[in-house]
Parts: sequence; C-alpha cells; structure tokens
Amino acid sequence: MKTYEEKVKSYDEKVQTYEEKVQTYEEKVQTLEDEIKEMNEKLSAANSEINTKEGMVKQHAKVAEEAVSGIIFNFFYRI
Repeated sequence: MKTYEEKVKSYDEKVQTYEEKVQTYEEKVQTLEDEIKEMNEKLSAANSEINTKEGMVKQHAKVAEEAVSGIIFNFFYRI
C-alpha cells in the first residue's frame, strides 16, 4: 500500500503533468489566435484591393460608354 506521502507525491506529479498540458494548449490557442488575426488582416487588405479595382472598372466602363456615345453622336450628327 502507498503511504500518504507517496499518494501526495503521485497527485502532485499528476497536477504538474496537467499544468504542462494546459500550458501547451494555451500556447497552441495563442498561435491559432495569431494566425486568425493575420488571416483577417490579409482578408481585409484583399477586400480593400477588390473594392479599389471594382471602382476602377466602373470608371473605365463609364469612360468607354461615353466614348462610344460620342462616336455614335458624331457619326450621326456630323452629316
């Protein structure tokens, strides 16, 4: 049979093992949170770039539409 001191030592060792596991999990959680933050920043940058490019596309479409309208107007009303 184990003595009281042996039981306490055994429990202390188990507690130490669990504390080490908790520390490991906390580090993993922190790493994942850092990765999520980085991915969110990249996603935000990509979204901003998309919005900028969409604005440029709309501007180019408007310029092209105005150019075509001008060509058609000049073609029909120059005569």
